[in-house]
Amino acid sequence: MWIQVIISVTLLLSSVITYEVYAMGGGPVRGDKLPKLISFVENSQRGMITSYNNEIISLFKTIESDNESSRLSKRLVLVDGKWELLWTTEKETLFFLKYGLFGKPVSNIYQDINIDEKTINNQILFEGDREFSVLGDINIDIDRSTRINFTFQKALLRIPPLPQLSLPPVGRGWFENVYVNEKYRLSSCLLYTSPSPRDAHE
Repeated sequence: MWIQVIISVTLLLSSVITYEVYAMGGGPVRGDKLPKLISFVENSQRGMITSYNNEIISLFKTIESDNESSRLSKRLVLVDGKWELLWTTEKETLFFLKYGLFGKPVSNIYQDINIDEKTINNQILFEGDREFSVLGDINIDIDRSTRINFTFQKALLRIPPLPQLSLPPVGRGWFENVYVNEKYRLSSCLLYTSPSPRDAHE
């Protein structure tokens, strides 16, 4: 049953924009809007407590408006790295945060972006050394340099001592780096299905 649920979650692709806040060690926090947003985020249990969502999204959009002229190409060195998820509106991630995996709660969630290798790994870690990861390729949108396009190639499920299980690819989409400094990254994300010619003929 749980395997069927996990496969279903990997295929629940959304056409609605989701919002996410990530953290990485180091770097100052400037201004008053970002610290206020982070304060709401820290009390939201990664988005599980939705009563903060209106305030968070409002501040998110204000920061986005203030930084809409920034160019991601100048800040790729900051985007590159392993980011810890602090808050999200993505229902698939919130599903795991709520229910865990076979009774084991989530211990941490990361997004690992490698600009040089053009790869992305969305990783959910659970207690008991369990892991659910979705891996793919990325490229910078040439018409919109704050946007990174992604195509997921595979999903992996690890539940020791069982063999690692590979699950179907889960589509493609993009995320917009609304704001990034040495410590925090704010992203809006759209995930959608768009079968490749190979997929369409299978």
